[in-house]
Amino acid sequence: MDENVAAALDASHLIFLIAQGSLPALRNAQRILQAFEGLGYSEKRVRLLVNRYGRDETISLKEIGKFLEVSVFWALPNDFNALRQSLELGEPLAQQPLSIPLAKTFDELSAEVLGMSHPPQPKPFRGGFLALEKDPATGSLPLTT
Repeated sequence: MDENVAAALDASHLIFLIAQGSLPALRNAQRILQAFEGLGYSEKRVRLLVNRYGRDETISLKEIGKFLEVSVFWALPNDFNALRQSLELGEPLAQQPLSIPLAKTFDELSAEVLGMSHPPQPKPFRGGFLALEKDPATGSLPLTT
C-alpha cells in the first residue's frame, strides 16, 4: 500500500473491502484486514462487501464472516448480464429498473450507507449508446451529444 492509498484510507469515514467468495480471494481479504488492523482502522470503519455472490455458493456468507472475523455488510449478486447490458447501453446501473437484482442491491446499499429510509427513485435516462443518431454524411456516431 503506497502513501496515496494510505492517505485516502485515513481520510475515509468508511472503508469498503470488496471480495469474492472464493478461497483465494478470501485469503487476500484476510491479509488486507490484517493490514487495516495494523494501521489502526477500527472495525467500525471497515465494511465487507461480497461481490458476485449467488445462492449456490460453496462458502456461505456466515462462513465468510467467520473466516474473516468480520461480519458481511452486504452481498452483491452475480448478475453479469445486467452489468453488461448497462455498459453496452451506456446507462449507469443506478438508472436501471429496480426489478433488476443488481440495480436493486446497489440502490439498497446506497440507501443504507447514506442513512436514507427510502432511497430516491432514479429518473429514467433517455439517452444511451443506442439512442445516438449517426451522422448521415460520415455514417459515424457523434463524439458529443
